[in-house]
Amino acid sequence: MIERLFGFFADKVSQQYTAMATLSLLFFSQSLSASTLEDFFSGLQSLQGKFVQQSLSGSDQPRLQGEFQLRRPDHFRWQYQTPYAQTIITDGHRLWLYDADLDQVSIKPMSSAMVSSGPAALLTTSKPLAELFSIAALPPLPSGEDWYELLPRNQGENQEFEKIRIALYAHQLVAMVIFDMLGNATEIRFSKLKKNLPIADVVFKFVPPAGSDIIDETGQ
Repeated sequence: MIERLFGFFADKVSQQYTAMATLSLLFFSQSLSASTLEDFFSGLQSLQGKFVQQSLSGSDQPRLQGEFQLRRPDHFRWQYQTPYAQTIITDGHRLWLYDADLDQVSIKPMSSAMVSSGPAALLTTSKPLAELFSIAALPPLPSGEDWYELLPRNQGENQEFEKIRIALYAHQLVAMVIFDMLGNATEIRFSKLKKNLPIADVVFKFVPPAGSDIIDETGQ
């Protein structure tokens, strides 16, 4: 689960939604909305908060909760707290995956390709969003959430996701839905977000607990 989800975030982190009569108005509003999405990400330097992750595809996967911190470029910490404890960290050079139940740490080299597209790129790259994705605003929902659909511009054989949908509410990130190549959808809901506050380097380093089983694939 931990590597499969981070596959969405680092190579390995739908449903809803007519109109013709007001096409020109809809086009105008969608252009503004896409601009709002790009404005949010273009001004993003750091982000931290809580998340709830669940499958929308009727699977028996558990509902996961935890916390995350990210700092552009390429610094990321994603920590599952319930129903099990697992941690994913990258400092832009190495990727640590720690499974507390197994007391096992995997260390991998963090190539630029691992965060060149997908949710990781959305959150950690400093590149303009439009360079990485084709962006379309979706019709607004009664909830007041503004949803956008993002299709990766660079598609290859090893691509693990088909598209991403992102929701903003009052210009703040509230949700992300990731669709894999088999049509499965995973939703991540965000809360208690803090944007552009300083985050220390130590947050993005990992020291394995004494006695942990370490699988080091960095060659160091």
